[in-house]
Amino acid sequence: MRLNRWAAPGGLAILLLVALWPAEKAQAGRLFPLEQPEAEWAEFSAQGFSKPVAGVIFRADKPACCGMPLGGISTGCLDLETWGVWGFSTIFSPGLKAEVRQTVDRPEPWFLSPFYKEPRSPKLYTPSLGLTAGDRTWVLASKQVKLGGMFPDTCEDTAQRLAPVIVQGIEGVGCAREIHYWGHYPVVDVEYETDAPVQVGLRAWSPFIPGDVALSNTPGAVFDVQLRNLGQRRQQGQLIFSFPGPTQAEAQFTPEAPRTMRWHVGQFGVRIPTAEKPVEARREAREENGLRLLTVAAPGGTNYALGVDGGWQAEFGGALGVKDWKKAPRGLPRPAATDFGASVAVTFDLAPGGETSVPIILSWYQPIWFGDREDQIFTQMYASRYQDAAEVARLLARDRAGLLRRILAWQEVIYGESGLPGWLKDSLINSLSTITESSFWSMGKDRLGWCGSEGYFMMVESMRRAFAPGTIPCDFYGNLPLVFFYQDLAANTLKYYALSVRENGMSPLALDLEGRGGGHELHQALNGVCLVTLLDRLWQRTGDDAILKKYYDQAKRTTRFMVTLSPGPEGIISVQPGKDIAGWAGPMPGRDWFESYPFFGMTAHVGWLHLAALRIAERMAQQMGDGEFARQCREWFQQGYQAMEKHLWNGRYYRNYKDLESGQTSDILMASQVDGEWLGRFHGHQVLPDTRVGEVLQAIKDLCLDPVLGAWAFVEPDGQPNMPVVENWYRTAVSYAIFPPETMMVGMAFLYGGDRETGLKILRGTQYNVVCRQRYPWDLPNTVVPYSGKRAFGTEYYQNLMLWAAPAALRREDLKATCAAGGLVNRILQAAK
Repeated sequence: MRLNRWAAPGGLAILLLVALWPAEKAQAGRLFPLEQPEAEWAEFSAQGFSKPVAGVIFRADKPACCGMPLGGISTGCLDLETWGVWGFSTIFSPGLKAEVRQTVDRPEPWFLSPFYKEPRSPKLYTPSLGLTAGDRTWVLASKQVKLGGMFPDTCEDTAQRLAPVIVQGIEGVGCAREIHYWGHYPVVDVEYETDAPVQVGLRAWSPFIPGDVALSNTPGAVFDVQLRNLGQRRQQGQLIFSFPGPTQAEAQFTPEAPRTMRWHVGQFGVRIPTAEKPVEARREAREENGLRLLTVAAPGGTNYALGVDGGWQAEFGGALGVKDWKKAPRGLPRPAATDFGASVAVTFDLAPGGETSVPIILSWYQPIWFGDREDQIFTQMYASRYQDAAEVARLLARDRAGLLRRILAWQEVIYGESGLPGWLKDSLINSLSTITESSFWSMGKDRLGWCGSEGYFMMVESMRRAFAPGTIPCDFYGNLPLVFFYQDLAANTLKYYALSVRENGMSPLALDLEGRGGGHELHQALNGVCLVTLLDRLWQRTGDDAILKKYYDQAKRTTRFMVTLSPGPEGIISVQPGKDIAGWAGPMPGRDWFESYPFFGMTAHVGWLHLAALRIAERMAQQMGDGEFARQCREWFQQGYQAMEKHLWNGRYYRNYKDLESGQTSDILMASQVDGEWLGRFHGHQVLPDTRVGEVLQAIKDLCLDPVLGAWAFVEPDGQPNMPVVENWYRTAVSYAIFPPETMMVGMAFLYGGDRETGLKILRGTQYNVVCRQRYPWDLPNTVVPYSGKRAFGTEYYQNLMLWAAPAALRREDLKATCAAGGLVNRILQAAK
């Protein structure tokens, strides 16, 4: 059936069938209609949903730059690519430490130093599924994979050019004429078009369930493969699933394993475990209550399990190489002793018109990961829940129908939410994939006794580009889903930020791998805003005054510090006096989130954020019975607002900055100056008067809007984009490029200001460029290049989870309201139970 874009699907009977059909059985027809536009948002019916869904269909000629990751919270993840192959993976190597080779022409700031790099593995590019019938084999991968060649390893990160992956072609087999790929994290649905006599669809998923942190911390995935015989003759054959397993380096991953550095293309290197000789795999096949299971384990503890549930007859073998697929009708390859790959072949027999579903289960177990030092070894939190991959596989087999039902149920709440445009529904769901890509959760025992039984949780800024653990501005942008759905994890990270606040009130920029804060001298003007915001979010979300009481002292000290960086009323809205910091790439470091853009004295962006933070701090003080500090916050607010009006207002908008001491002034319009208004409204406060806010929004609307990218970050008074005369790679990438999370806040400020049309236009433009034009739905960038919209810097940036504030902004409600009974967050949690 063909559906018009955003049209409601017809056929009530079809929707009822979808809603009532048992989750564990195959349904008639495809997982979703194939006649959808390519790389465009559309609305359509889908298997397992009683309401229309919204999504983007990718195909082989226009693939997503990275496939959707399978995995949960701090489990590592494994990408399934649009081309039907495995992609990036961290399931066996979350601690393979990489180091950057410094170059003369491109110095790195401290957080991109050799000690903060941890790339995911190169894309594997090995097929995952195949099919045999008679003496023929079909590899369920695209023609590009069958032909082979040189494929890219990155997604156009201009700051990280790596060597391409060379893929050998597969001869003597059929392949997919087309692959239709729809990801809705943690589920990916794939329909394969081939000339095989059996039609194949795949629904792969991992247990990511809002509100259930234990199940979301489960290292495994289920692959429900649907086989459909649409012909008039009985069809017999085998379905084949192939998995490469850990490399020898990953198999040798033990606390005692010696490590050595191996360089890649002269840019980064990886410390890999090494041994005098390769280790051998221990393989064990078993059957338990209809689950046929193969476990593959290394001597040091790395292991995984591959199984087939439902009583199917299964044959296990080694992973299939390019020469093995053609031979598949005669049997699976026998693995070498030191080979950790595996495959499973399931025999099917389908009558004419018959269909069936084969549930394949893959679970993994890599209990440790390495830090910066040789003695810095951490234990995965999931190791406290499961003793090995076999136990994970048994849980997934036993509960797979119920788990999938819970996943689809919470997604259906979002798809059915009135007032949310379809593109936003899709983007909200898929943005959650950055949690599995970037989260680390270590056990609170053994070597980590310092962090207690709750362990140590942090998000990493960017796995492949900026391995900076626990950066406070990144959490400011991106921790909302944790606050909404996993409050204990948000509280865990907040604890270490608060403990790292210095006596004078300086907040840390980042945490190290052992919970100690650092980078206090950078972002001094805004780190305190972040700390106050993170505390208020958790307090407003939970309503628990004990949280406020626990960290109120740090919030009070850091509020005082950030508004007294410079003396006098003007200091309340000022950046700290500038100074050069060794090794920093930009000319004026550490003053603002726009890290290398020059700011001096009073600035509109910092000033407005300070005023919003003062409103928040005043409410905290009132709740704590600290009347004196509440009065002080009100006084600072009035002085700061008057300074903005006197020195920064130019009659149309607030000028970018003005420094009374040096006389430097900039009338450039910074669109993100309204961040403070968004922050205030989202946290339940109006910051500036409606009249003034309306004037600034009108100026931004007149001068900054861009039909492709949403909005420019900086423009001249005549509306021309402000661009550097001499480009510096880092300066251009970070400061002058378009910063999607910041653009989101600009769009949401318009929504709170009552201009729904402009707010949605900005938000949609930002998301359309990232998701549809550039095809980065599961590899979200930090910044994009002006004009072209391509990635300027950053991969897998969880800062983009800022988008989860948009539903509240659309309703012009605050955080507390969207989480209250009947609110969107509450209904998602209820559906997921």
